[in-house]
Amino acid sequence: MGGLYLLDEQTQTLRLIANRPPDQVSITLQLGEGLAGRVAQSGQPLAVADYKHWEGRAPAFSEKNLGRILAVPLRLQERIIGVLNVEDEAPGVFEEDDIRVVSLLADQAAVAVENRRLFERARQEIAERTRVEDALRESEARYRELVENAGEGIAFVDENEVFLDANPAAAEVMGLGRGQLVGRSLREFTTPEEFEHVRQETALRRAGQISVYEQGIVRADGEHREVLVTARPRFSPDGRFLGTFAVFRDITERKRAEEELRHTRNELARRNEQLTQILTAGNLLRLHLDIDTALRTIVEGAQRSLGFGSVALNLVDVARGRVWVHSVIGFDDVTRPVLQNAEYDWDEVQKLMNDKFRRGRCYFIPAGELDWDKDFAGPSVNA
Repeated sequence: MGGLYLLDEQTQTLRLIANRPPDQVSITLQLGEGLAGRVAQSGQPLAVADYKHWEGRAPAFSEKNLGRILAVPLRLQERIIGVLNVEDEAPGVFEEDDIRVVSLLADQAAVAVENRRLFERARQEIAERTRVEDALRESEARYRELVENAGEGIAFVDENEVFLDANPAAAEVMGLGRGQLVGRSLREFTTPEEFEHVRQETALRRAGQISVYEQGIVRADGEHREVLVTARPRFSPDGRFLGTFAVFRDITERKRAEEELRHTRNELARRNEQLTQILTAGNLLRLHLDIDTALRTIVEGAQRSLGFGSVALNLVDVARGRVWVHSVIGFDDVTRPVLQNAEYDWDEVQKLMNDKFRRGRCYFIPAGELDWDKDFAGPSVNA
């Protein structure tokens, strides 16, 4: 008969893992308890001729009919990993040869136990590594599916602005099909000025900065577009700059809408100013102010509301066939004296308006520089 104990180094206890007969398996002993406990504590073989009457027997075996017992430590280099027991129901003495043979068996058992432990540990490590690899592959698959189906462009470019990875949305923004963007350079999709802006942004990535910025691009079909880019750097474990990871989307239509909205707001503001000037002129007339004052006020308001640099108010005397300049604003010191209170032939003015000026307003501005000798032949009457 016999039994094999293994030492739990954390709890410093011995657990019986194998026994003949097997009815006593799972018994646990403290270090120093019983024969096996003493051997594990001392590291030396120990034999008892009559265990049943031995004063050091463990309580777990007090009722067992045991005679002689030999316990030998399982030693791995200088470390005790367990105890091997050889026992008999009859009392008696173990010879030196018996102790030597059992010690050899214990050494072989120690190697076998350690190999088993190493094998089990390796098996667990392999199982854990497999679980981690499976989880990683699943995570990568989910990430790739997310990137592939994302509505925004997602790409990685190296330090030279060459695409190393790009999702289908990124290729679509650039006017390409799926898989056609990888290996291409950003230089191909930007003007020289726009590419210089890209290089300036990459300099920020090298410094470790993350930024959001607008970037002009030229699609493969030649169409100019605007994209909003969120860019972050990527570095190797040793700190070497690898490139830029970017998420971007086309904002061209949004920019157009914003510009149209801005234009609409400006137009509304301009028309509101015009209405204000009209109301102001009406109020002046209702207050019975001097008509000349009211007309000059209208000219000043027209300059502000229409945004013109220069405005002249011309009054027509149909009966006389003459046009005379009532009020001017915004002209330089040379032009203003020539125009102020000047009088012209109505037929000639109509001809000039048809040829040179925009019609349908009380104010007209020359399309280019005014040549007085050629266009007006000089004022005929100075008031």
